[in-house]
Formats: sequence, C-alpha cells, structure tokens
Amino acid sequence: MCSVPATASGAATSCYVDGEALGGRIVHGEGFAQVRLLLARQCGEIIARIHALPVERAQQPPQKHPRQIIDDREAQHVVLALAGFLARDGRRKAQRGNMAGVQLNDIRKAFGSATVLDGVSLDIEDGEFVVFVGPSGCGKSTLLRIVAGLDEPSGGEVRIDGVLVNGASPLERGVAMVFQSYALYPQMSVYDNMAFALKLAKAPKGEVDAAVRAAAEKLSIGHLLERKPKALSGGQRQRVAIGRAIVRKPKVFLFDEPLSNLDAALRVRMRYEFSKLHEDLGATMIYVTHDQVEAMTLADKLVVLSGGRIMQIGAPLDLYNHPANRFVAEFIGSPRMNFLSGVVAAAPDGGAQVRLQSGGSLALGAAAAPGQAVTVGVRPEHLVAVSAGPVRGTVRFVERLGASSFAYLDAPGAEGELIAQAPAGAAWRVGDTVALDAAAGAAHVFDESGAAITRRAQADTAISQN
Repeated sequence: MCSVPATASGAATSCYVDGEALGGRIVHGEGFAQVRLLLARQCGEIIARIHALPVERAQQPPQKHPRQIIDDREAQHVVLALAGFLARDGRRKAQRGNMAGVQLNDIRKAFGSATVLDGVSLDIEDGEFVVFVGPSGCGKSTLLRIVAGLDEPSGGEVRIDGVLVNGASPLERGVAMVFQSYALYPQMSVYDNMAFALKLAKAPKGEVDAAVRAAAEKLSIGHLLERKPKALSGGQRQRVAIGRAIVRKPKVFLFDEPLSNLDAALRVRMRYEFSKLHEDLGATMIYVTHDQVEAMTLADKLVVLSGGRIMQIGAPLDLYNHPANRFVAEFIGSPRMNFLSGVVAAAPDGGAQVRLQSGGSLALGAAAAPGQAVTVGVRPEHLVAVSAGPVRGTVRFVERLGASSFAYLDAPGAEGELIAQAPAGAAWRVGDTVALDAAAGAAHVFDESGAAITRRAQADTAISQN
C-alpha cells in the first residue's frame, strides 16, 4: 500500500489494480495513461500487466469526489506501488508456472508496398520448442518481433495464453527475448546484468540473489558472476543473456538467431545447452534461425517460411522424410537434396515410370499421369553406387569428413551438381565415373508447380540405365 497526499479537501481514495489495493488518489482516464507512461519510463524491463478495474471510493460519497488528473509527482508514488504489485504478481505466477501457448491468426505485415508476411497462422502449444526457419528475407525475424510486441502487424491477431495482445507493449506480454548481439550492459557485472529486471521490479534482495544464482548454476556460469562482459567469451556472453531472461520467469522465451556470432564448435555445444535448458524449464520457446541444422536439432515443431508464407509445419523428421513441396525438400537437410528432371513414360498399377533426361528410368510409387513433367528428388545418402544404374556422373570434388564422405558429380539431367554419399571404404577420386541408383522407397516426386506427388513407401526401384 502506498501513501499519496490527499486532495486539498482532505479526501482520499483507494485504487485497485488486478484486485489489489494500492491506496492513494483515483487513477483512471488520462491519469492512468500517465501512470502507464511513467511505468514504462522508470521501471524498464518490468513484466507488467496492468488492468484498470472499477475504483472504490473510501469513506466518502462518490458525488463529493470528482475525477482528478494526477500530477507527475503523485503519479511517481503510484508507479512505485505498481512496481511492487507487479513484482508480487510475478512471484505468484512463478509459483503456479508461467507456460503459455501462442496463437497467430492471419498475421500480415507490409512496409509500404513490400509485403513481408502474408497471412501467417500458427498455434504453439504450452511448453513447445518451435523453430522458425527459412532463408534471409523470408519474414521469420519480423514474425518473432510481432510476437514480442516490437513490431505491430498490419493485420491479424496475436494471442498469448489466450489473451489478445495486439497493441500491448512488450512489457505487458510476459515474454523475454534473447538477441543475436547479446545486448548486455558493459558497465555491469554478470550478476548485475542478470539481476537488473528483478531489481527494477523491487523484488526482495534474497529472492533476486536466489534467482540469479540458480540461473547461473543452471547455465554453468556461477564462477563468472563478478566479471564484466568484456572479460567473457562469446559463448559465456550468450549464457549471460539467456540467464537474464530466465530470472524473469517469462511466459514465452524468444530467441533471434542467438548462435550466429559463435564459432562452429561452440554452436554445437550451445545447441546442446538450449535443448537441455528447454528440458529443464519446460517453457514455451520460439527460436529463429536460418541454419537448418540448428532447426533440426532443437525443434519440437519446425515452421518453414519463404516469401512471408508458411511452406510447411511439422516435426523435424516428418519434414525431412515427407516434404510438402520442393522448397522444403531442398531447404531441410544437409547436404541438400538432389533433383533430376524427367517425364512420366507410363503409369502402371498407380505408380509412375519416369524417364530421366540422362536416359535412365526409375519406377516410382507416385500417382502421376503419362506425359507429365516431373522432378525426382533424392537425398545424397539415398544414392547407391551400382555397377550399372539410371544415373551416371563424373566426380569433380570429394568432401571427406571423417565418418562420412560426399562426392560432387557432374551428371546429365541433374539440376546443379549431384551430391552422393560415398560408401564406407570407397576411394572415389576426381575424374572417376560413377553409376548410381536410388534406394528403394527413398525418391520424392514433385510436379511442375513444386508440390509433392503422393508416393507409396518402399515402391521405388530402378529399371535400367537405358
């Protein structure tokens, strides 16, 4: 309860926010807007959810106390009370768990005449780890910023925990965001960086200390709490940024390409750290990356975007094994899928015999019509070296990775270089000619629009080279 000077007439009122009495002068209308503005200015990163409920008058008849607009000094008293309320409110929520689902309904975003997002709809369940993945410019970071409240959509609805949050500030949404650039305060120690939001929320010192040290222990940075950011490695700085988000106990964690600045070895380690963090916290997490290896490693659910639209949603292996279109097939998987142009020569028993441009034929379990132009997709690990096969190519480069090797070949009818995983012990060299076949059931077929044609599993076989 805060004490605010009474009016000149000696009148006093009680103010309620979310049902909790704050005391002091009536705050509503323009005065409430002042309080919100002061809260944003003075309380920084407090996770705020402020609702003005009906105000009860104390001990005096309502008609004797007309509505008043509070001045800045009086508003500051209310801000302090609000900060205390918000801290207590946050602690109550933490005790019962802060997970929340996110619903996006027909989200559109345009900058002038340029459409960045075009009707994106998505449901994210409580506790899911969802990864937005796609090439640069596909709209994934813009979509994340709209969820965070850093950008407003041109159309559509954003709901967090079932509540419509369009127009709500980032402070009011209960989210915490970790940026690619870390965004640490260089003059503060690791401890103070992590404690900053809780201190602004006027949380008790003991609670702040316990939260910071628990997060530091979880992230293995307890020995770094007294250091400044300049004395940390890139991976350590990223852990501090994550720890700063953890101590706030948000409803939703948002990560915007957090590993892009790290070297390859550290990215591998941090992928493990993110996965373990999600397992430990059980929190709802949305993660943006252009690296499909990160996406495949971390996601419960993958959302592949291109040109501001969702291309496919699903579990990583579902998208890998059953891409809905050629874009997803090519983008998901490393090395990329191979594509071979062909025409359906016959369609026996609901299948398709495809004549490749190379002259070879493949019998595929796909429902296609004779004469239809198609593209056959085969992943590098599904190309098998044979003595005579439907695909022949000349080795131009061999990538030896230790446990596996990949050969890049010039092959007639292939779109770009054909990539094949070399068999164990194979000694392929530049200039060698190699005959290849597709493993049974492993080939994908796409029509001229790029859409996948339904195929029967384990129905693909090579017929002959000629």
